[in-house]
Amino acid sequence: MPYNPETHREKREKVLGVRKRGISLGVLAVVVSSLILIGFGAVVIPKSVAWWNGRNLEDAIFKLKDGGPWPADVVAALGRQTGVKKTMTDKGGTRLVITFDRTVFDARNVTPLFEKNGLNAILLNRIDHSQHMRGMQKD
Repeated sequence: MPYNPETHREKREKVLGVRKRGISLGVLAVVVSSLILIGFGAVVIPKSVAWWNGRNLEDAIFKLKDGGPWPADVVAALGRQTGVKKTMTDKGGTRLVITFDRTVFDARNVTPLFEKNGLNAILLNRIDHSQHMRGMQKD
C-alpha cells in the first residue's frame, strides 16, 4: 500500500504548527496598497484635470476711462467672439473681466470692438485665470 500524504495531513499540520487563520500577508499588502493608490488618485486626478482644462486661460480686466458702466451689448458681443470663454462685470458694472484662451484670442483683439462702439477702455491687468481665481477666493 503506497503512502498517502493526505491521510495524516491534519496531524502533521497540528504538530508542525501550521494554521490557516485570517488573511495572508500578501492579500493584506495588496488591499492596503490598492487603498493608498485609489486615495492618491482621488486627490490628484481632479486637480490635474482642472489644471489641464485651464492651462491656456487668461483674464483681462478692462475699465472705461470715464468710469461708467459697461454697455450690455458690448459685453454680449465680446462673449460671442472665438476664444472668449466668459465675460463678466463687477457689482457696479465698471470693470469688465474677459476670460479667454490665449492660444486662440488675444486681449489686443478687443480694442477694435471698443473703438467701433465709441468706448475708450483701459487694460488694467492681464493675469493667468487660475491665479486670478485664487486671488478672488482669498478676498
